[in-house]
Amino acid sequence: MKAYIFSAALFTLTAATLFATTPGDSALLQETVLLKRGTVITLELGEDLSSKDAEVGDLISLSVYENVTAQGAVVLHSGLFGQARVTIVRKPGAFGRPGALEIEAINVETTDGQRILLSGIPLSAQGHSNKGAALGAGLIIPAVGVALGAPILLPFAAVGLLVKGKDGALVSHTHINAYVTEDVRIRR
Repeated sequence: MKAYIFSAALFTLTAATLFATTPGDSALLQETVLLKRGTVITLELGEDLSSKDAEVGDLISLSVYENVTAQGAVVLHSGLFGQARVTIVRKPGAFGRPGALEIEAINVETTDGQRILLSGIPLSAQGHSNKGAALGAGLIIPAVGVALGAPILLPFAAVGLLVKGKDGALVSHTHINAYVTEDVRIRR
């Protein structure tokens, strides 16, 4: 019975300590605003990016495109720093296959210096396909050779292998939307 009373008393003290608010706690809550999960943030790419140079995992600089407010206070000023990660890179390939590139916003800095996590739909770019040129070079040269009675041109069918597509590219100032992943308290 003594153990039961002691446990109940310990539980009551612990609960009272956890749920008690001090004047400092309420002042802190009044000095902060809540940036809600799912808030849309528009970011801007700070540099040109190409599948020619990018590697999966590279971190890319972003900046907040327009002010974001929560409860009437600006919590993300235009120009604040953010980051994206390169998630897909495909180099251009034979027979005119285009290159491709994809990035995803991962975090942004708030006005009080916190780094908050973001999620969203990745931004992607695909280069121009040169399949027509590859097909033309691979078929027309040998066909002309056969028509002219010069079968020696048949090996030129492999020319299509040499024709590559263009790199995927994202230009500076391209916008990407991202979403706050969890509720965050930010100082005014």
